[in-house]
Amino acid sequence: MAYAVQILIHIYAHRTECHEWGAALRHALPVAAANLLALCLCLLFVLMGNYLSTVKLNYFVGVRTPWTLESARVWAKTHRLAGKLFFWGGLLAAALVAVPAKMGFWVVMA
Repeated sequence: MAYAVQILIHIYAHRTECHEWGAALRHALPVAAANLLALCLCLLFVLMGNYLSTVKLNYFVGVRTPWTLESARVWAKTHRLAGKLFFWGGLLAAALVAVPAKMGFWVVMA
């Protein structure tokens, strides 16, 4: 019983500590730095989408479902579509970084 209480205390302390780090990071980063970080993440999605369409059948990288692993044709079609979605989604997200936060919800919903 005491061990379980110690684990719960440790989890709570860790959660509180992570929350404090997140709050400190939010206040430490100016808006421009946060936008730059978001743009870098969008660029990562664009690059992943560009690479994903060229990935050959394997068990480590890509959309690994039983159907894609079973057939090379299904693998190629799935990764071509996933690559396009990642690429265009990354570009769309990069464009939305410039939209003010108050309007962002409505722009995404439209």
